[in-house]
Amino acid sequence: MAQLLKRADSEGKKGIVLISHRELPFLQLAERLNLSCFKTLSDNFKIILHIGWYHQKFYCPKWLDCLITSPSNLGEIRRNGACFRNICSRDVLPSEFSLNQKDSKRYDCVYICNNSRNKRAREFFELVKAMPDKKFAFVLSYPDNADPVKFDSRLPAEIRQYQESLGDKSNLDFFDAKHTESGYALSRSDIAGILNQSKIYVHMCRREGESRSLGEALACGCHLALHSDFVGGATDICNKDNSIRFSTSSDLETQIRSVLESGVDSEKNAAEYAEIRSRTLIQLRSLLREYGMDQTEIDELFLQDLSMVLPGHTSPQFPRAKYTGNADITDINEFCGFLKLCGIEVEPSKLRFFEFALRMRSLLVNLAQSIKSRKVF
Repeated sequence: MAQLLKRADSEGKKGIVLISHRELPFLQLAERLNLSCFKTLSDNFKIILHIGWYHQKFYCPKWLDCLITSPSNLGEIRRNGACFRNICSRDVLPSEFSLNQKDSKRYDCVYICNNSRNKRAREFFELVKAMPDKKFAFVLSYPDNADPVKFDSRLPAEIRQYQESLGDKSNLDFFDAKHTESGYALSRSDIAGILNQSKIYVHMCRREGESRSLGEALACGCHLALHSDFVGGATDICNKDNSIRFSTSSDLETQIRSVLESGVDSEKNAAEYAEIRSRTLIQLRSLLREYGMDQTEIDELFLQDLSMVLPGHTSPQFPRAKYTGNADITDINEFCGFLKLCGIEVEPSKLRFFEFALRMRSLLVNLAQSIKSRKVF
């Protein structure tokens, strides 16, 4: 859930807490129940919210101090006094995502995604088969025993069969990123290496938040291809010089051939992202200084991978029985552990009604997410 960036001090200077959009409903429920521990938290800390998913409408709670995200990641917004900064995890990538001049651009097109149906990975596979004279890279991640309604579970086997049928003449390098017990099968350095060998990054989905993969691709010099119906944060980094928009599969094929014939200016694309990254880091430093962090504290924070810190994809700072890939708080004990980290003592036994309300909300949210996950955007 929340991450403690700076402690509050005895002189009344506020600390800083960073949360993601996943944790917002948790704290809103605490506010509605008028929990004294939540009031103490909001009174003594600047609360910064990072949004990583596309919201057609978004209303800031009155206790929120600052909202950070890509502007096009939000449709209608009501800030209720919260400040806004164009800072998002996609634009603070680590330096490994940069153009490596030593790598040759051996792939004409690349797509990196999971095989949930919203990512439309099968459409990219159809593109591969439609353009046998071009070379493709395809990184596909997926869980074991995936829900066949939400995920295109047959696709990995079909891709392998396609490669085997063509043998050495295959125009596709398939990077099977099936999830393992230790997490994602490829490192971020591996991903950066693949992108550095690619000319065009094709993005098939229609709705997405920050689209970190598009930032990674641009940082490595790739030209971008997005569907004309796409909505989300990625539109902030796309322009007529570094990207194309397609409406149909035949339109995409035609535009890819045109871009490849004209040539991709990898150096210019990478330089554009470098400017975006530099500008975003300056904004983030300025915000944290404004909220009371000193230079040493900021420098220590910036030693971390900020593209993982901002959305909470880090190890939690509070005790947890099992790490689940992010810093989200999942129960009352973890909530109390985080409050204790912030200097707020509260016994879990005093939050039993809150715990009951959370369980009821969790059941409804899981049901809603199960229904929503089956809708293809």
